[in-house]
Amino acid sequence: MKVNTLLPIKHLKLLIGYGIATDYTCDISPDNVNYTTLLYGTASETTQQTADTDLVNGLSTFYIRFNKTTTSNYFTLSILSIEADIDTSKIPSGLLYPLSTNQFTETVKMPSVVTRIYYRQAKFENEYGVVVPALEFTDASAVNIGYVPLKLDNSQETNPCVDILTGTTNWQQSGTGSNDSTTGVILNDGEYLTLSTAVAEIKVDYKVGGGTTSFANITKNAYYLSSNGSDSDGVQFPSSQQNVILGIRQQGALQRQADIGEEVELVRQGISDTQQLVRNSSLILGYDAGTTDDYAITLPNFTGYKPGLMVLFKANTVNTGACTLNINNMGAIAIVKGITTALSNADILALMWCLVVYDGVSFVLFNPRAL
Repeated sequence: MKVNTLLPIKHLKLLIGYGIATDYTCDISPDNVNYTTLLYGTASETTQQTADTDLVNGLSTFYIRFNKTTTSNYFTLSILSIEADIDTSKIPSGLLYPLSTNQFTETVKMPSVVTRIYYRQAKFENEYGVVVPALEFTDASAVNIGYVPLKLDNSQETNPCVDILTGTTNWQQSGTGSNDSTTGVILNDGEYLTLSTAVAEIKVDYKVGGGTTSFANITKNAYYLSSNGSDSDGVQFPSSQQNVILGIRQQGALQRQADIGEEVELVRQGISDTQQLVRNSSLILGYDAGTTDDYAITLPNFTGYKPGLMVLFKANTVNTGACTLNINNMGAIAIVKGITTALSNADILALMWCLVVYDGVSFVLFNPRAL
């Protein structure tokens, strides 16, 4: 059989129970080609057997097979328990349920101005950009004060909800939540309770089922392994194939998607910066379409005047004295010669090519007809 844990394995332990009438071996392989025997069993075995191994350390997929030594006798496998120590260090924020039937309880610190507590199933994101359940804090008019993402994501469950544990006398239930008949208030998505007075912290239990009476504790294990049935030569039987659930959201893929989005945005910003550099630092060609002494040109993708901007434009009229240049109707800028000297009559001739540079105050004409 093929076992897939989705995440790398640190250590593996097998427990086997059987009813057999022949000798057998239990073998393990990382590739379904090279097998190593972990356990030997005989027809006289009456107890369960266990084996610990590091042969699949670092892998997320491995194979187990059973071989019987006598083809005429039967081999019955009654128990196969696979316990794997999973490496979850690469998961930014995992959905890891407690072992057996233990229930997570989380303590959440409270802002002193909170009047209402809402349970939000999919309104907020954590620091990795993943939508996670959260508690939203508001005042009595439902004005947002802040929120805290919850550590456990039970959104994959049927009708997930939370139980806000009271256990104190200085606040009481009101709002849209429902009493859990013992020590807390059940909140489904969008429901809230109202505090009678400020509290420093609250405790949260994670539930499933929702509603007012049908909720229950989460009772799943930390991970679930299922396998694809296969014979000794590695041919899989589709009829025996099952899905594997690890009990975590695929946040690694979501995080990578967010990273790609950020990288694309950086590329776009780089292109924009490059275009701005070209516009502001390179020779840009334009043709005058203004009136006498009010030269005007249009440039594509122009965003504004910046020192160092160099423009070559063709004037359509002669100037009669002081004059200006207006690009894309962003404001008329005086044209001077030398440093700050206003132009004289006929410094610019009709059909003359004019080379100017913006110094932060004026356009300085490099080629006036007369200095």
